[in-house]
Amino acid sequence: MTAEQHRCVICLSSPPSEPATVQGCSCGHEFCLACLEQWCRTRRQPKCPLCQHAIERIVCGGSEQDAPPPDRVEEEGPDLRCLDHSFFSAESDRLLCRARAAQMHLVRSAYGCGRSGSSAADDASDTLQQVIDTLAGYKDDMQREVPFEPEAVLHELYSLEQIVSSIAAGSWAGGGGGDAQLPARFSADDAAAGLQEWHDQSDSEEWSEEDDGLDSRTRKRLERTSLSSTPGRRPTPGGGGGSARRRSGAAGGGGGLAARGSSGSLSAGGSGRRR
Repeated sequence: MTAEQHRCVICLSSPPSEPATVQGCSCGHEFCLACLEQWCRTRRQPKCPLCQHAIERIVCGGSEQDAPPPDRVEEEGPDLRCLDHSFFSAESDRLLCRARAAQMHLVRSAYGCGRSGSSAADDASDTLQQVIDTLAGYKDDMQREVPFEPEAVLHELYSLEQIVSSIAAGSWAGGGGGDAQLPARFSADDAAAGLQEWHDQSDSEEWSEEDDGLDSRTRKRLERTSLSSTPGRRPTPGGGGGSARRRSGAAGGGGGLAARGSSGSLSAGGSGRRR
């Protein structure tokens, strides 16, 4: 495990104090032992904050112990309050860059030089566009500081990261792939490093939102490409209604993120497109 991966995603300390992992959790996320124990005590059915694997036993220093039982269930609430709007806006932007680059690579490899593509390439491209639209919605909501639940959004970004990684690696299997084919690459380091990267970029006068590694021609081509609507949203006549619909939903009670996380998510291993 590298120094960048050696970070507790709950408190963002690096390295974690008394590094601990969840037994049977293949993703290998590390946490401070105290943070992980506190996480378990405040949840009836504790799960890994990132990959949602059930926590039954904790491994620390080569020894195993049972996860502590809940003792303050009535006070259960978000434990990731340090992950604020600016952090998730930066994480959405980081994943947007990756998704756009993966989409451009897919377009060139599947449709370049007169090639007609395939149904699998169409499905992957459609799925990437849904991921891009979803991430753009998250970024917009975070910039407008719409209320959200950190744990739900963090898990959703983790799932989207898996989809982008599998398509970029050529292992995307559409609706029948299953979680086993999707690499768990949204680690604790990604959470903390994304925030640090955003702070570093914010200090540079030359940085802008378009610094995504794409040239102007590629960016314009991607902006013209619209293979599907945002998951969970019905396109409006004339196009361009997604942002307005998000704003109207937020004005009615600020529940846009909760709705997207529960009904409009692209879960890893699930169908790439809504039909």
